[in-house]
Amino acid sequence: MAIVDAGISGLSGLVWLLTICGIPLAIYSIIVAVMAGMYAYKLLSSPPQPLQPNKTLAIMQIVNIITGNIFSLAFGIVSLVLYNQPKVQAYFAYRNSQSLPPHQYQPPPF
Repeated sequence: MAIVDAGISGLSGLVWLLTICGIPLAIYSIIVAVMAGMYAYKLLSSPPQPLQPNKTLAIMQIVNIITGNIFSLAFGIVSLVLYNQPKVQAYFAYRNSQSLPPHQYQPPPF
């Protein structure tokens, strides 16, 4: 989702650059696109790099609705929902070199 949002936000930013009044919106959209692209690159890297769920990016994607980008809004909401799932938390715990494989990880009780 991050790589798709990077492309869509980048295109949205380029469209906003064509208008004088939309330059602040273009800057924000391009920043979101760059952050999403960097996060997607880290997720898809080989060998895998230690990485945490990027909730800041998800919130910025939701706020990107000010540029009219509804796809970014949907990706941000879905990302925040998925980051709280036990299987996704287990995946990130395993990816960050914790000793338990993803299917045996138990999230801490609240």
